[in-house]
Amino acid sequence: MLQTLAKQQGIHFVELMTSVIEDKVLKAVPGKFVWHYKIMPVSLEGNFLTVALADPFNMWPIDDLETHLGFKVGKVLAASADIEAAIRNITGWARKPSTVFYPTKCVLPRDGAFCR
Repeated sequence: MLQTLAKQQGIHFVELMTSVIEDKVLKAVPGKFVWHYKIMPVSLEGNFLTVALADPFNMWPIDDLETHLGFKVGKVLAASADIEAAIRNITGWARKPSTVFYPTKCVLPRDGAFCR
């Protein structure tokens, strides 16, 4: 169903749980943005940041990232549960964050995350 929605909206669908997200991408977006908007940064090419979100119609995260961080932001669609699992796995947060932890590189397989 999400793949169909992504196709209709002209955006890509990503499987976050099998994606590799580089350290520079994770560090580009403060953890509080990630937690608040339930987004996951997935790539950074120069000044162009791509984020995964579950609602392709929600423009607030895009506008805030562009305004506050100065990036040009693109979006891809991902399952909400995958985004939340990625946030928990990568940051180590079970609840709202007060501190930030970013590993150097994470692979998010379906059966759990490991970072190296």
